[in-house]
Amino acid sequence: MDHCCDLVPSYLYKLNPADETDLNPQEIEKLEGDDLKPLPVGEMGHLKNWVHFAPTLLKEGRVKRKEIEEEDDAKKEQLEKERSLQDPLEPRLKPINRDQSSSQ
Repeated sequence: MDHCCDLVPSYLYKLNPADETDLNPQEIEKLEGDDLKPLPVGEMGHLKNWVHFAPTLLKEGRVKRKEIEEEDDAKKEQLEKERSLQDPLEPRLKPINRDQSSSQ
């Protein structure tokens, strides 16, 4: 398995939710043209202006959850909820100033 920590300036990408109800969208789109508003050089030194580009790994070693194969919809929903509580998805394009130290 290969995974890395790519950092990009916060103004290069934006979240692209699949639908309005998605509270933690993982899809992104690159900004171009008039939407691209580079920051002044002096602002690029602030941690809040840098974000993680790659999605974070889940404990199961994936960046997306494997579909739960369960016929009973209520039980499937409960299993998905439990799994999300045990191993939550990190917000996509999370600013690096919101990272937690591994010593905490």
